[in-house]
Amino acid sequence: AGLVKSLSFFDVDRAIDLVQDLSTDEDNTERSFDGESLEAMEIPRLSKASGMSSRSRKIIGADRETQRKGKNQEAILRRRAKKREAYLEKLQKEGRYNPDKPSKPDPERWIPKNQRSYNRRGRRGRNKFVGAQGGGTGFG
Repeated sequence: AGLVKSLSFFDVDRAIDLVQDLSTDEDNTERSFDGESLEAMEIPRLSKASGMSSRSRKIIGADRETQRKGKNQEAILRRRAKKREAYLEKLQKEGRYNPDKPSKPDPERWIPKNQRSYNRRGRRGRNKFVGAQGGGTGFG
């Protein structure tokens, strides 16, 4: 029907021929469908050689890629867990880690490093110039 519509703009004769070839709704109403026979019918499958659209190929390819990424992600997480266990075991042997008494996180971790209380290097001239930018010493 879309082809007929587009042809009607520039090739009216061909559009009329195609309209006559199209089946009407009256032809479809003569057939009655039985639900059980429809369920028993075999589902048509597309072979790889058939003309699949490029969009469906992309979707299938993306699905396969996400499956591969998922497997890779799982492998990465397993590897990371193994490395973490080995590292914690090494720290335990050296006496720098006790799993029963975990260290507390730094309470100043949200403050910029140069402004933290234990960082003396960045705190040197912090309160030198207080006041307006061009403010003098008050002579006048």
